[in-house]
Amino acid sequence: MRYECRYVDAENGIVKWEEIIGDDLREVVTGEEPRLQTRFRACWTAEALHIRFECEDDHVVATMERRDDPIYLEDVVEVFLDKTCTGEVYYEFEVSPRNVLFDALIHYNGGDKEVDVSWDAKGFHTQVSDGADGWKTYDLRIPFADLDWEQEQDQDQEQKQEQEQEQGREQDQEYEQEKQGHEQGHEHELRECGENWTPHHGAEWRWNLYRIDDDVEGNRHYWAWSPTGKVDFHIPHRFGTLVFVKE
Repeated sequence: MRYECRYVDAENGIVKWEEIIGDDLREVVTGEEPRLQTRFRACWTAEALHIRFECEDDHVVATMERRDDPIYLEDVVEVFLDKTCTGEVYYEFEVSPRNVLFDALIHYNGGDKEVDVSWDAKGFHTQVSDGADGWKTYDLRIPFADLDWEQEQDQDQEQKQEQEQEQGREQDQEYEQEKQGHEQGHEHELRECGENWTPHHGAEWRWNLYRIDDDVEGNRHYWAWSPTGKVDFHIPHRFGTLVFVKE
Protein backbone atom coordinates (compact mmCIF):
# COMPACT_ATOMS: atom_id res chain seq x y z
CA MET A 1 0.00 0.00 0.00
CA ARG A 2 1.49 3.33 -1.11
CA TYR A 3 0.03 6.81 -1.15
CA GLU A 4 1.74 9.70 -2.95
CA CYS A 5 1.33 12.82 -0.84
CA ARG A 6 1.66 15.91 -3.03
CA TYR A 7 3.24 19.20 -1.97
CA VAL A 8 0.94 22.24 -2.18
CA ASP A 9 1.38 25.95 -1.48
CA ALA A 10 -1.93 26.26 0.41
CA GLU A 11 -2.19 30.05 0.28
CA ASN A 12 -3.60 31.44 3.54
CA GLY A 13 -3.71 27.87 4.82
CA ILE A 14 -6.45 26.89 2.36
CA VAL A 15 -6.00 23.54 0.61
CA LYS A 16 -7.79 22.97 -2.69
CA TRP A 17 -8.94 19.50 -1.73
CA GLU A 18 -10.75 18.91 -5.00
CA GLU A 19 -7.32 18.77 -6.66
CA ILE A 20 -5.93 16.13 -4.26
CA ILE A 21 -6.19 12.46 -5.17
CA GLY A 22 -8.20 10.41 -2.65
CA ASP A 23 -8.38 6.79 -1.58
CA ASP A 24 -10.86 4.72 0.43
CA LEU A 25 -10.75 2.83 3.71
CA ARG A 26 -11.61 -0.87 3.74
CA GLU A 27 -12.85 -3.34 6.34
CA VAL A 28 -9.89 -3.77 8.69
CA VAL A 29 -9.86 -7.60 8.79
CA THR A 30 -10.92 -8.71 5.32
CA GLY A 31 -10.16 -5.67 3.19
CA GLU A 32 -13.67 -5.81 1.79
CA GLU A 33 -15.87 -2.80 1.08
CA PRO A 34 -17.20 -1.34 4.35
CA ARG A 35 -20.75 -0.59 5.42
CA LEU A 36 -20.22 3.15 4.94
CA GLN A 37 -17.80 4.97 2.64
CA THR A 38 -14.75 6.73 4.06
CA ARG A 39 -12.49 8.61 1.66
CA PHE A 40 -9.30 10.40 2.62
CA ARG A 41 -6.97 12.84 0.90
CA ALA A 42 -3.55 14.05 2.06
CA CYS A 43 -1.03 16.69 1.04
CA TRP A 44 1.86 18.58 2.62
CA THR A 45 3.23 22.10 2.88
CA ALA A 46 6.54 23.39 4.19
CA GLU A 47 5.11 23.36 7.71
CA ALA A 48 2.60 20.54 8.04
CA LEU A 49 0.91 17.38 6.86
CA HIS A 50 -2.75 17.96 5.92
CA ILE A 51 -5.29 15.12 5.91
CA ARG A 52 -8.99 15.17 5.10
CA PHE A 53 -11.49 12.39 5.88
CA GLU A 54 -14.83 12.44 4.04
CA CYS A 55 -17.17 10.13 5.95
CA GLU A 56 -20.60 8.82 5.15
CA ASP A 57 -22.35 8.66 8.53
CA ASP A 58 -25.89 7.55 9.42
CA HIS A 59 -25.49 7.42 13.22
CA VAL A 60 -23.13 9.46 15.42
CA VAL A 61 -21.84 8.34 18.81
CA ALA A 62 -19.71 11.02 20.48
CA THR A 63 -20.11 12.07 24.11
CA MET A 64 -16.56 12.84 25.29
CA GLU A 65 -15.38 16.42 25.57
CA ARG A 66 -11.78 16.62 26.80
CA ARG A 67 -8.52 16.21 24.93
CA ASP A 68 -7.04 12.74 25.32
CA ASP A 69 -10.29 11.25 26.58
CA PRO A 70 -10.59 7.66 25.21
CA ILE A 71 -12.54 8.82 22.17
CA TYR A 72 -11.54 5.58 20.39
CA LEU A 73 -14.34 3.94 22.41
CA GLU A 74 -16.84 5.90 20.28
CA ASP A 75 -16.89 7.18 16.68
CA VAL A 76 -13.47 8.41 15.58
CA VAL A 77 -11.03 8.84 12.69
CA GLU A 78 -7.35 8.09 13.28
CA VAL A 79 -3.90 8.57 11.73
CA PHE A 80 -0.73 6.70 12.74
CA LEU A 81 2.64 8.10 11.59
CA ASP A 82 5.97 6.26 11.76
CA LYS A 83 8.78 8.58 10.60
CA THR A 84 11.57 6.06 11.23
CA CYS A 85 9.84 3.19 9.40
CA THR A 86 10.96 0.81 12.17
CA GLY A 87 7.57 0.18 13.77
CA GLU A 88 9.14 0.82 17.18
CA VAL A 89 7.94 4.40 17.75
CA TYR A 90 5.05 6.14 16.06
CA TYR A 91 2.53 8.94 16.59
CA GLU A 92 -1.21 8.50 16.97
CA PHE A 93 -3.74 11.22 16.14
CA GLU A 94 -7.52 10.95 16.54
CA VAL A 95 -10.54 13.22 16.06
CA SER A 96 -14.14 12.63 17.14
CA PRO A 97 -17.30 13.97 15.46
CA ARG A 98 -17.38 16.59 18.24
CA ASN A 99 -13.89 17.73 17.22
CA VAL A 100 -12.33 16.34 20.39
CA LEU A 101 -8.64 15.47 19.98
CA PHE A 102 -6.51 12.56 21.11
CA ASP A 103 -2.77 12.38 20.44
CA ALA A 104 -0.15 10.03 21.85
CA LEU A 105 3.35 8.73 21.35
CA ILE A 106 3.45 4.95 20.94
CA HIS A 107 6.41 2.72 21.85
CA TYR A 108 5.86 -0.70 20.32
CA ASN A 109 7.84 -3.83 21.11
CA GLY A 110 6.82 -7.17 19.67
CA GLY A 111 3.13 -6.81 20.30
CA ASP A 112 3.44 -4.91 23.57
CA LYS A 113 2.84 -1.19 23.39
CA GLU A 114 3.26 1.78 25.68
CA VAL A 115 0.85 4.64 24.98
CA ASP A 116 2.22 7.97 26.19
CA VAL A 117 -0.87 10.18 26.37
CA SER A 118 1.10 12.92 28.14
CA TRP A 119 2.75 13.73 24.81
CA ASP A 120 0.93 16.48 22.91
CA ALA A 121 1.36 17.90 19.42
CA LYS A 122 1.01 21.55 20.34
CA GLY A 123 0.11 22.71 16.83
CA PHE A 124 -2.28 19.84 16.03
CA HIS A 125 -5.36 21.55 14.59
CA THR A 126 -8.62 20.01 13.36
CA GLN A 127 -12.04 20.97 12.09
CA VAL A 128 -15.18 18.87 11.69
CA SER A 129 -17.90 19.95 9.27
CA ASP A 130 -21.35 18.56 8.51
CA GLY A 131 -22.24 17.95 4.88
CA ALA A 132 -25.32 16.88 2.97
CA ASP A 133 -27.05 13.53 3.53
CA GLY A 134 -25.25 12.77 6.78
CA TRP A 135 -21.69 13.15 5.50
CA LYS A 136 -19.01 14.54 7.80
CA THR A 137 -15.66 16.05 6.86
CA TYR A 138 -12.65 15.95 9.20
CA ASP A 139 -9.68 18.23 8.42
CA LEU A 140 -6.41 17.57 10.25
CA ARG A 141 -3.26 19.69 10.25
CA ILE A 142 -0.19 18.06 11.86
CA PRO A 143 2.89 20.34 12.03
CA PHE A 144 6.19 18.63 11.24
CA ALA A 145 7.81 20.59 14.08
CA ASP A 146 5.63 18.68 16.56
CA LEU A 147 6.95 15.31 15.37
CA ASP A 148 10.18 15.80 17.31
CA TRP A 149 10.52 12.75 19.55
CA GLU A 150 13.73 11.64 17.84
CA GLN A 151 15.27 15.07 18.30
CA GLU A 152 14.28 15.16 21.97
CA GLN A 153 15.97 11.80 22.49
CA ASP A 154 19.16 13.10 20.90
CA GLN A 155 19.07 16.21 23.09
CA ASP A 156 18.55 14.12 26.25
CA GLN A 157 21.54 11.96 25.34
CA GLU A 158 23.70 14.99 24.66
CA GLN A 159 22.70 16.59 27.96
CA LYS A 160 23.55 13.38 29.80
CA GLN A 161 26.97 13.28 28.16
CA GLU A 162 27.55 16.92 28.99
CA GLN A 163 26.70 16.32 32.66
CA GLU A 164 29.07 13.36 32.85
CA GLN A 165 31.86 15.39 31.27
CA GLU A 166 31.18 18.31 33.58
CA GLN A 167 31.50 16.14 36.69
CA GLY A 168 34.98 15.05 35.61
CA ARG A 169 36.38 18.50 34.86
CA GLU A 170 37.49 21.44 36.89
CA GLN A 171 35.54 24.67 36.60
CA ASP A 172 38.42 26.73 35.20
CA GLN A 173 38.54 29.24 32.39
CA GLU A 174 39.72 26.68 29.88
CA TYR A 175 36.67 24.55 30.58
CA GLU A 176 34.32 27.51 30.35
CA GLN A 177 35.71 28.39 26.94
CA GLU A 178 35.38 24.81 25.79
CA LYS A 179 31.80 24.62 27.07
CA GLN A 180 30.89 27.85 25.33
CA GLY A 181 32.20 26.53 22.03
CA HIS A 182 30.30 23.28 22.49
CA GLU A 183 27.06 25.13 23.18
CA GLN A 184 27.48 27.18 20.04
CA GLY A 185 28.02 23.99 18.06
CA HIS A 186 24.99 22.42 19.75
CA GLU A 187 22.81 25.39 18.78
CA HIS A 188 23.96 25.01 15.19
CA GLU A 189 23.15 21.32 15.32
CA LEU A 190 19.65 22.05 16.61
CA ARG A 191 19.09 24.50 13.76
CA GLU A 192 20.07 21.76 11.34
CA CYS A 193 17.64 19.37 13.03
CA GLY A 194 14.92 21.97 12.72
CA GLU A 195 15.55 22.23 9.01
CA ASN A 196 15.16 18.47 8.76
CA TRP A 197 11.70 18.49 10.32
CA THR A 198 10.22 19.10 6.88
CA PRO A 199 10.30 16.06 4.57
CA HIS A 200 12.02 16.27 1.20
CA HIS A 201 10.87 15.06 -2.18
CA GLY A 202 10.98 11.28 -2.24
CA ALA A 203 10.99 10.85 1.54
CA GLU A 204 8.97 7.88 2.78
CA TRP A 205 7.24 7.34 6.11
CA ARG A 206 5.12 4.43 7.26
CA TRP A 207 1.51 5.26 8.12
CA ASN A 208 -2.05 4.04 8.34
CA LEU A 209 -5.50 5.62 8.55
CA TYR A 210 -8.51 4.24 10.38
CA ARG A 211 -12.10 4.84 11.29
CA ILE A 212 -14.27 3.36 14.04
CA ASP A 213 -18.04 3.72 13.67
CA ASP A 214 -20.99 2.53 15.78
CA ASP A 215 -24.19 1.71 13.94
CA VAL A 216 -27.71 2.34 15.27
CA GLU A 217 -27.86 -1.20 16.72
CA GLY A 218 -24.67 -0.67 18.73
CA ASN A 219 -22.39 -2.77 16.50
CA ARG A 220 -18.87 -1.39 16.11
CA HIS A 221 -17.23 -1.29 12.70
CA TYR A 222 -13.47 -0.97 12.10
CA TRP A 223 -12.03 0.30 8.82
CA ALA A 224 -8.49 0.96 7.62
CA TRP A 225 -6.62 2.16 4.57
CA SER A 226 -4.13 -0.72 4.89
CA PRO A 227 -6.10 -3.63 6.45
CA THR A 228 -4.34 -5.22 9.42
CA GLY A 229 -6.01 -8.65 9.27
CA LYS A 230 -7.53 -8.35 12.75
CA VAL A 231 -9.48 -5.86 14.88
CA ASP A 232 -6.28 -4.19 16.03
CA PHE A 233 -4.88 -0.98 14.57
CA HIS A 234 -1.52 -1.28 16.36
CA ILE A 235 0.15 -3.63 13.90
CA PRO A 236 3.06 -1.57 12.48
CA HIS A 237 4.21 -4.17 9.96
CA ARG A 238 0.84 -3.74 8.23
CA PHE A 239 1.23 0.03 7.86
CA GLY A 240 1.41 1.33 4.31
CA THR A 241 3.88 3.85 2.88
CA LEU A 242 3.43 7.61 2.72
CA VAL A 243 5.52 9.05 -0.12
CA PHE A 244 6.24 12.80 -0.13
CA VAL A 245 6.18 14.20 -3.65
CA LYS A 246 7.26 17.72 -4.61
CA GLU A 247 7.27 18.36 -8.37
